Amino acid sequence: MKRNERIYPINEKKLTEAALPIIEAGRRGKGRSPEVSHYKAFCGTLYILRACRP
Repeated sequence: MKRNERIYPINEKKLTEAALPIIEAGRRGKGRSPEVSHYKAFCGTLYILRACRP
């Protein structure tokens, strides 16, 4: 493992295959594309949930 490499619970390819169709189905309008990838938002959410445990 490289020095600055992070370990995530799921890789980006698997998340894209499993969740992206669900995420895209929920979009109502076209709008702008997201500035942050869905994968990074997912990993950030997991980090917050893990870091804020009592």
